[in-house]
Amino acid sequence: MLLLITSIILVAMGLYSILGRGSLWEAHVRRNTILGREIGDEAKWKRNLVYGGVILLVVGILGFVALATRPPGMV
Repeated sequence: MLLLITSIILVAMGLYSILGRGSLWEAHVRRNTILGREIGDEAKWKRNLVYGGVILLVVGILGFVALATRPPGMV
C-alpha cells in the first residue's frame, strides 16, 4: 500500500514539475526579486525542472511496475 501511495505522489510531482515549469519559474523570479538575489538563467532552470521531473516520473513508474510484478502472497 505504501509503495502505491509513494508511486502516485512521485508521478504527480514529476508531472507538475514538467507541466508547471512556467509557473514555477515565475514563482522563483518573484521570490528572488523580493529577497534581492540573482535570478539566474531561465533556460537552464527550466531544463533542470524537466530533468528532475523525468527522474521522478521514471521512479514512480518503476514503483507501479514493482507493485504489478510482485510475487503472489506479498502485500
